[in-house]
Amino acid sequence: MWTSSGKVSAFEMVYGNDACGKYVYSKAYCPAGKQLISGGFHLSNWTGGNGWNAPDLSMPSPSENAWQIVTGGGVTGGTCMRAIAWCAKN
Repeated sequence: MWTSSGKVSAFEMVYGNDACGKYVYSKAYCPAGKQLISGGFHLSNWTGGNGWNAPDLSMPSPSENAWQIVTGGGVTGGTCMRAIAWCAKN
């Protein structure tokens, strides 16, 4: 990947907090000196059944240099997800 300042380096994947249950947020923050370049989520625990296994929202939070997710209304009690941020030096 190239940017106006040159090559991006020192990639790091950062996990956010566990978000378990309905309508719970998780945010993964890039450390100082690194910039958010992408993100996603990790299904850290799934109770199965009819519960959802993906977040309702998965998007950057540019002002916080973080990636954020929110679990949906169909998530069952023991299902947990975590935001993932991909960070790099620019």
